[in-house]
Amino acid sequence: MTTQENAIIYTTLAKIKPLGYFKGFPLLVTTLETILDGKKLDYDLTNDIFPVVAQIHNCNPKNIERNIRTLILNIDTTKLFTLTNVSPTENITVKAFIDILRTYIVFSKQLSL
Repeated sequence: MTTQENAIIYTTLAKIKPLGYFKGFPLLVTTLETILDGKKLDYDLTNDIFPVVAQIHNCNPKNIERNIRTLILNIDTTKLFTLTNVSPTENITVKAFIDILRTYIVFSKQLSL
């Protein structure tokens, strides 16, 4: 993970960050870092990514999705959809949320080169 990628992740998340502290925020950052480090377009969160993140944060992989989902419920999704130009949906899944952020971060990185 380069410093530039890390800066883009934090800048992107700062734009949609909820008020207050949520356990899902550092887990989401590590999840995005892990996905971006892997360079794979197709990944399985439950089997490939969450176990790695759980090991880094010393927690149960099953808690990661729940904590990120709680984070999603406490952000203003209109900010996310305005930022990324993706049509809003009522019940965004963790996978869809992460995919939207990942795509935005990859394109932001390409634009900054």
